[in-house]
Amino acid sequence: MKTTGDRRRKVDYGKVEDLYRRKKTDKEIAAIAGCGVSTVARWRNVNGLPANPEGGKDRGANRH
Repeated sequence: MKTTGDRRRKVDYGKVEDLYRRKKTDKEIAAIAGCGVSTVARWRNVNGLPANPEGGKDRGANRH
């Protein structure tokens, strides 16, 4: 029987939190932190945080 080993990566959740607070999207955070989008979404949900909107904090600032 083949074993695949432990495929899980170590995620730097401090980095994930920093990127989240900088208004990065889940997709951007995942790409920078080297993890999956679902990992970022799971972290947010565990911490009771909403997703950052696409385009960062200024999105829609000039909308009428």
